[in-house]
Amino acid sequence: MKRTGMNKILLPVALLAAICTTKAQTRFKVSPEKSVGGKEMQVFYNPKNTALEGLAPVKASVAYFKDFSWQVEEKELEMKMVDSGWVLQYTPSVGTGLVTFNFHSGDKTDKGEKPTYTWMLMDSAGQKQQRGAYIGWAMLRLNDFKNEVPPFREDSVFIENSVGLFWINQELRNFPESRRDVFPMAVRLLQKENPAKADTIALRDIAFIRSLPDPKEREWVAIIEIARNVLRNKPLADSLEAEGLKKFPAGQIAFDKDLYAVFRAPDAQKRAEMWTAFKKKFPLDEARFVDSDAARMYYLKVFRGQAFTEFLQKGNEQSIYNYLPVAPVLALFDFHRHIVAGPLERLDEQKRTPQQVLALSNAIIAEVEKAATHTRFPEARFKTLPQWKDYEYRLFKDAFKTHAFVLSQTGSLEKALAYAEMVKGYYEYKSADFNKLYTDLLLKNRRVTDAVAYAERSARENAVSPEMIDLLKKEYVKKNKNEQGFETYFASLKSTDKAEQQKQHLKDQLISMPIASFALESNKGGIADLSKQKGKIVVLDFWATWCAPCKAAMPGMQMAVNKYASDPNVQFYFIATQETKADYKKMIADFLTEKKYNFNVLYDGKNPATGKPDAVYSKYAKSIGFSGIPQKMIIDGKGNLRWRSTGYMGSPSELADEISYVIELLKAEK
Repeated sequence: MKRTGMNKILLPVALLAAICTTKAQTRFKVSPEKSVGGKEMQVFYNPKNTALEGLAPVKASVAYFKDFSWQVEEKELEMKMVDSGWVLQYTPSVGTGLVTFNFHSGDKTDKGEKPTYTWMLMDSAGQKQQRGAYIGWAMLRLNDFKNEVPPFREDSVFIENSVGLFWINQELRNFPESRRDVFPMAVRLLQKENPAKADTIALRDIAFIRSLPDPKEREWVAIIEIARNVLRNKPLADSLEAEGLKKFPAGQIAFDKDLYAVFRAPDAQKRAEMWTAFKKKFPLDEARFVDSDAARMYYLKVFRGQAFTEFLQKGNEQSIYNYLPVAPVLALFDFHRHIVAGPLERLDEQKRTPQQVLALSNAIIAEVEKAATHTRFPEARFKTLPQWKDYEYRLFKDAFKTHAFVLSQTGSLEKALAYAEMVKGYYEYKSADFNKLYTDLLLKNRRVTDAVAYAERSARENAVSPEMIDLLKKEYVKKNKNEQGFETYFASLKSTDKAEQQKQHLKDQLISMPIASFALESNKGGIADLSKQKGKIVVLDFWATWCAPCKAAMPGMQMAVNKYASDPNVQFYFIATQETKADYKKMIADFLTEKKYNFNVLYDGKNPATGKPDAVYSKYAKSIGFSGIPQKMIIDGKGNLRWRSTGYMGSPSELADEISYVIELLKAEK
């Protein structure tokens, strides 16, 4: 490595401490200055002029560099208030070279800006830095290593790669034995600073590791990666891999190679055979915690694919139950979404009732909750336990919501409410679907006052269901003896700014283009002919029985239908398109009856080009330029398309307001 005059400077302890804390000295101190792993140290923090000033209590999270690897303490540590700030008694583990702190209060965090709240520790004799301290200090501030370091610093701390090489030189100068630990990092930095020299150093370090009588597998993995990614020498990388498989037949090298082979299996039968062999060689209860590049790229895909394949082939749930205790976290997410939540929404023979999915939902959620009690999963890397639990519950909020619904429908009302409470904060009143469920659970648990208050707060976000509006109306009548003034009261609950933004957005979306006519069969009998609706405002909603967002939007569409039910100049058509089941008309009829929707459903015609029932949809998609359902359109009295929207944003009341506002705009043009 390149040496400069700086490389020859021996840095005293006091200077090293100052380097870590220069601008933060007045608000971050450690005593004793020569702190040692295994012995208690006192950390002082003064939040003056930080985001935490005036807040309490303050907690600390700790990341530390030990054995040339970054780790995070699972627990967030309580700090004690003193006259000038906060103090923490902390004992780093023996061998720790560097500790860095984040301080928290509520949802605010202070990472120390550019200086960071970092301290280098001494060796057991207290004479010089602990081995690895220099490397930890470099890694913390190198952009190329940001994914290998806890996110305990701001981007403003990043240093040049040349500075990182300086700190590597300091490590090797003081601890020549660290070469085995730092050569991969040095080669990566040199590759950017001096590629030719990086190649020379890489070959030298590969030869060095191969010559060792006791190489570690992580060292062998490193030289394979260097041969493959730095030297771009595939024959050498393959040769090193073959040697590594002999030295470590059941280690990471073998795991990665066998996993990739399963992923690339030529057919389902061969994949199943290879997966069975893989499971015997690498028990799945530990495999889910492997954090190699190959594991991150392929393990979830293989695990999930095989689990679902076995489930579908065996036709029962037992295979999924067998996989649950050893499942990666994201596999649990997919299991609940596809085997619990999905079937609840289906309208065909695969539809399942809450009672039918209860046991499996219980089992999956139990594993989710168990996963939140430790940080061994790769996704939990560099998170404290509270941070990991927050991350996981936020990820699974819809699964918890569905589970609460299942419990409510099977008689466990208190338990259902408890699960809804767990994730309520993640929705922030903005999910009408959750708001509806939560309000219903409050009512069923006899918390009427809370239900009304929650409905009113949800209205501010314009994220309420028809049932919630009915609740508010009922309480309004109870208080005022009649309905007079209810609409004004309900409108007053909504955010004025948000309503105005929505109106302006809808105005900006208005268009004017001719649209082809159609004549389609109606579920109410006869043929609906668009050409005969001139003079009327026509609302079209393209949907399908298999489309979850389409069905989720229908409560809002029913609100709009109800609003204009007595207006002869407004017509709604719900065009069922792209249906795949032979009995889809019966499915539609049953669905409308179950949900009590009063819709004029039209059945899309056969596409002459494909034979599929999507003639009108395909014609419009091609001529107008769109794809996907739900697809909503509003046509004016002259037969021109004036507004179109794809998808559903999740709020019945907001959707009804959108449709109503566009209709009123078009009415005003006459």
